[in-house]
Amino acid sequence: MKLIFKYFLEERLDDVFLRDGHVGIKCSLPQEYNDPYELFLGVDFDQGSELLATYSEVVQEIPSQLTSCFSKSPVVAPMWAHYANDHRGFVIGFDVAQFQEAFPELLVREISYLQRPSESLVGFTEMAAHRRKPRDAMRLRDAVRYHSYFSKYKEWSYEQEVRAVNFEDYVEDVHGHKIIYVPKQCVAVVVAGAKSTERPFRKELSG
Repeated sequence: MKLIFKYFLEERLDDVFLRDGHVGIKCSLPQEYNDPYELFLGVDFDQGSELLATYSEVVQEIPSQLTSCFSKSPVVAPMWAHYANDHRGFVIGFDVAQFQEAFPELLVREISYLQRPSESLVGFTEMAAHRRKPRDAMRLRDAVRYHSYFSKYKEWSYEQEVRAVNFEDYVEDVHGHKIIYVPKQCVAVVVAGAKSTERPFRKELSG
């Protein structure tokens, strides 16, 4: 995974290139995910109320961390449709090594797409529910925390998603949005949508 790609709306162009020498990208918290069920990927809903209660309790204790979503590909048609104005927007490709060098505290991982709940998480949940030992709860919490950020249901696999998590030390508050300004040396490529205007791209990318 050498490059990761971020899809942008056409109207975000000026905001993205607002700061000289940088690219601004928005970071979000888990409650803003496009799939509201992601945090429940680890539990089998057929396993009874005790298991569900234990899992729900653990999920509520997971700290929210700022996240930004990318793709492994710049040519995913639904991504252009949903996140780039139906090909009127643009895509920026970031060099992963440069990106991580600029922000060493980030955890950048590919999403695992699951058909069913993770068997390991189900096992951790069963132990935590039945034994009620602190170490079991801690083990479950750590596992749930990772899966909640880096797992999605199989139907989302077309996105080829990659997530970068833990922007707390790097973000700035800009008009109520959490923005991270990425140095332009991290940018490997910019792809203008097939329906985009030519106006902004030469100007913004030559600086």
